[in-house]
Amino acid sequence: ALLVGSIKYHLIASHSFYLTLQSDFMCKLFTSGIYLLAQFSAWILVATSIDRLISIVWPIRYLFFRNRKFQALVLCVIFLALLLINIPNMMYLKIVDLASSPIDDGPSELSCEIDHTGPYNNSTADIVDLFLFALVPFALMIFSSILIIVTLFRIKRRLSTHLRNGFTANSFNLNASNLNINNN
Repeated sequence: ALLVGSIKYHLIASHSFYLTLQSDFMCKLFTSGIYLLAQFSAWILVATSIDRLISIVWPIRYLFFRNRKFQALVLCVIFLALLLINIPNMMYLKIVDLASSPIDDGPSELSCEIDHTGPYNNSTADIVDLFLFALVPFALMIFSSILIIVTLFRIKRRLSTHLRNGFTANSFNLNASNLNINNN
């Protein structure tokens, strides 16, 4: 999202070139790209939180999940799911003239916006973006962090119980002198 936004605003600031206003296709491509990549970055953080959760709660299962191919597959699935969810955003984006009215024949103010007359309007897009970019990822990261904290406290409690009962790492060491093994 940063790259797409940087290109767009660099062209506007340095050359007064409005990339999103060149055609409906460019409007859809860049505006949807900004939304899609911003949501994708939030979901990458969710995937990282869940990866950390699995590594702490289920360390043996984590051996499968740390495979690079599996991680690439997870990222592709996240990207494709977000792409599918954002299709209405891409379909209803278009260049609109904000200053057009039946009375005013003044200069036009063009903007790349969602067609407010269709079934997918600005308020619907804002709600979808709120859930995909903020609420659901945040809730999943908080939930995974709470599970990690609970698991770490359980591990700490078990360890302190073992230490109180006299079990130490050295008490499990077996050597020949403890077993009374003679090489005779």
